[in-house]
Amino acid sequence: MLEHKKRIGLSWEPQVSSLLFGTKSGSNDKSKSVPESSLVYKPNSELIDGLFVPPNDPKKVNKILKKQVKDTAGKSWFDMPAPTLTPELKKDLQLLKKIYKLGKTGQESHTALTEFDRTEKDITPMGGFPHYGVVKDDYLLIKGCCVGPKKRVVTLRQSLLAQTSRLALEDIKLKFIDTSSKFGHGRFQTADEKNKFYNRSTTKA
Repeated sequence: MLEHKKRIGLSWEPQVSSLLFGTKSGSNDKSKSVPESSLVYKPNSELIDGLFVPPNDPKKVNKILKKQVKDTAGKSWFDMPAPTLTPELKKDLQLLKKIYKLGKTGQESHTALTEFDRTEKDITPMGGFPHYGVVKDDYLLIKGCCVGPKKRVVTLRQSLLAQTSRLALEDIKLKFIDTSSKFGHGRFQTADEKNKFYNRSTTKA
């Protein structure tokens, strides 16, 4: 008696006797051989008793797998989340910019004078700002960069939340404002300093 092993779950395999595979015997009697067409299970076939079984040929297997692949792999291809803030939105949402100085036209604040550096010089650097020129109107001196063209319109508003961090509540005291040329290796802060270095007279003939 054959012992039936206990199995968990569902499983299926073709009930094929060992005689159906046409095993060779020592006798030369060809009448005992079973024709191949009568086999119930064929290793290279795709249908076994009405059920689909992947073929053994690796080329056919790869062809079937290619048909099952989706057009876009999506999350299964890469784990990096999609950016929710695009560069276009980031340009318009520059938040919490630290304001270092507010310059008003016709007042001392429009110059580059500080409490520690009393050199009389304008806020415009030597040769003007690249792609902008001379600053004549009111200006804001902020920390970091401002994305966009040099003359883009900037909207200012009050902070929606009360700032409590030590970085936001620090007292700003500027010691020095650099006004050297921004076109090359700027060495001089004012035109007078440059003329004195080259021994040039400030008066024109």
